[in-house]
Amino acid sequence: MTRFPQPYLFFDQPGSHRNDPVTSYIAAEKLAKSGKWSSQKHEVYEALKSALKQYKGGATSAEVAAFMDGCDPVNRFTAARRLPELEKIGLVKKGIIRQCTTTGSLCVTWEIKP
Repeated sequence: MTRFPQPYLFFDQPGSHRNDPVTSYIAAEKLAKSGKWSSQKHEVYEALKSALKQYKGGATSAEVAAFMDGCDPVNRFTAARRLPELEKIGLVKKGIIRQCTTTGSLCVTWEIKP
């Protein structure tokens, strides 16, 4: 298992927005307590590293999801939620906007931050 580079923070919390319903806060707390939130961030980070071998110049969240275990369509949403959190702690950065090879939509790409 690859270790996260610093400054990976294990004590931060999943983000809920100010106007989110209480159920979002409950779900975020449950995800953090179960350890799934941390493991999802790690899985997304590793999937991004793998995706970047194929997608030079950045990969979209849907393209990253294809490199996650199980390749479940739900992974697209997991990747889309975890990538901004990884950006917030300084591990990844946004790249260019281009057409996603998975969804066909214009999407932001993600890269590993040097």
